[in-house]
Amino acid sequence: QLSTPKTCCLNSALHCWQRFAEIQTEIKGGTWSERVGRNLLNRHSPAELADHWGRVCEAYVDAWAPRGEDGNAQQASKLQRPLREGIREALMARLQQYAEDNACHRERMLRCWNAQRMSTEDRL
Repeated sequence: QLSTPKTCCLNSALHCWQRFAEIQTEIKGGTWSERVGRNLLNRHSPAELADHWGRVCEAYVDAWAPRGEDGNAQQASKLQRPLREGIREALMARLQQYAEDNACHRERMLRCWNAQRMSTEDRL
């Protein structure tokens, strides 16, 4: 399970929350308090879901190792640039491993989605 870092800075917390809320609202297609459905492929194409995952990864990495942009300059200045970049790379590797660990499930869902689409097209 992914979590964001604890912070004492309200601006940093709100900025992080806002980024994730925007992504969550787009993927759910409703208000951010609504629950995400079990099969997102019913509402989004595989390409859209891949784009959303990329944006979640970017927001997650920025939460842990900010670049110094978008209101996180004070937090980013505490880390030297090489250290910050190393942290970012390690976080992206962790997220990549997380995605690889769930590849079988995504592949199974994609096969089911594809079979449903083909069945629907055959009926037309």
